[in-house]
Amino acid sequence: MKCPFSNKKPGSKLPKRSQLSEKIKVDIQNRKKEYHALINTHFTANNRDAEGLFGPGSMHWKLYRTPGIILGGYRALLLQVAHPAVADGVRQFSDFKNDYLGRAERTFTNMIKIYFGDRQTALGSAKTLHHIHSMIRGTVIGNNGGRTINSSYCANDPSLLLWVLATMIDTTLVLYEATCEPLSAFERNLFYEESKQVALVMGIPPDQYPPTLDAFYEYYNAMLEGDTLRVDEVTIKLASAIFNPPFFPAYLAKVLAAGFLSQRFRTAFSLSYNKNNRTHFKWAIGFMRFVTRVMPRPLGYAPPYYQAHYRVAKARGLRPKFSDVLFNRLAGTWFLRWASL
Repeated sequence: MKCPFSNKKPGSKLPKRSQLSEKIKVDIQNRKKEYHALINTHFTANNRDAEGLFGPGSMHWKLYRTPGIILGGYRALLLQVAHPAVADGVRQFSDFKNDYLGRAERTFTNMIKIYFGDRQTALGSAKTLHHIHSMIRGTVIGNNGGRTINSSYCANDPSLLLWVLATMIDTTLVLYEATCEPLSAFERNLFYEESKQVALVMGIPPDQYPPTLDAFYEYYNAMLEGDTLRVDEVTIKLASAIFNPPFFPAYLAKVLAAGFLSQRFRTAFSLSYNKNNRTHFKWAIGFMRFVTRVMPRPLGYAPPYYQAHYRVAKARGLRPKFSDVLFNRLAGTWFLRWASL
């Protein structure tokens, strides 16, 4: 799943430090201190660092190893940019239209490192993202009880990070069940409990993260039904880039988005979901479900899953499985490097 802000690479429009005001520089340093205090409090080195934040047997490794999850990327991205502050940040600081592939690759790589990397890799990736987000700032017109106000934001404000993570959590659950198998209540709750680790490394304090899955959906549904989210001219322009990815049919991208969005957002984004669209959506999901079921095990998972198992086996002094060795070697090749740790 994707986070909407990218790293400072060619095509990025993040400001240089010399361009920042002293006030912003001080705020960046204060946020950095608070963030590192949060990380140091909750993440300490131990003899299981090779397992990363989760490890074998975790729900995060189970769900994010499945390729079908990526079909929900359009839904998650659209919901993220429906938040005016997220949309403004992407508009100002990410060359989304001209650097779609590079941006997507960098974002995907950072999140994969958090899910499947060892502890040092996961925390390093998270710290990089947090620093970048601290420079993404702006002002948007918001709504406060029916009263229009100008609101300043920073991309690593916990409220914005919570919304981005929320779209990823819900989309992951929806996509896994659509393309793989139903999850039990225990598995869904376990996945959510594990997500608290992701929330922490993103910079969301525990007291600002819903304590249970039920509380999470109270927040999430309130956001979907409330007036915080909106689809305006800025959002539509970003959506036009989202719906024109390279090497993927724009029509299918729109069908996948429409199939996983509520009617409110289908209408807002002008997404058709007529009888033909519904048929094509079912075909796409059915095909992915078929591929997932017939793919011989232990093949058919994302390369980082095998790399992580290889790393853990070596750390434990065990002999890695053949599939883990194979994909660990293939991960360095040009055609899999983008999807590897």
